[in-house]
Amino acid sequence: MSMIKLQNIILSILTFVLLLWSCEKPTTYSEIPEIKFKSVSIEQTQDTLGNPVQRALLAFTFVDGDGDLGLNPSDTIGEFAPGEAFYYNLMVQIDEKENGVWIANPIFKGNYRFVNISNENTTNHLLKGEMIVEIDITSFIQFKDTTRFKYFIYDRGLHQSNIDYSNEIYLNE
Repeated sequence: MSMIKLQNIILSILTFVLLLWSCEKPTTYSEIPEIKFKSVSIEQTQDTLGNPVQRALLAFTFVDGDGDLGLNPSDTIGEFAPGEAFYYNLMVQIDEKENGVWIANPIFKGNYRFVNISNENTTNHLLKGEMIVEIDITSFIQFKDTTRFKYFIYDRGLHQSNIDYSNEIYLNE
């Protein structure tokens, strides 16, 4: 076999391997939303009447493969009707540490509705982003030193995300 033929065969094999390697399939994501804690901070501020209040800013990232996150203002019938299980699409619970054990605060009901954030103008419905939730905590955690948030979201397909937790928050430091 001549040297030129051998070089052409090796070049053809290398080209084939490079083409095969460059044709990786794109990453796909589940239609079930996934959330991941990013940060939490506490701020001392005032309400509209000038009273001092404590607010938490809970930040987390989200990924949704089919892009059906959030509700439209008109989504108020059927399973999205007031009083129904899916009227709210973000659920937040305050956990308080008592003697080293996390216990849900029985008074706080952190149910929220966030707006439709779907991108209807693309063929790729993947949604990735960050959400920041402002939570008034003044009257709910007055007597506890250590707390955290437990939270999850629902999409319009009624898929519940994973449950995630914030870092521990030390309030009386």
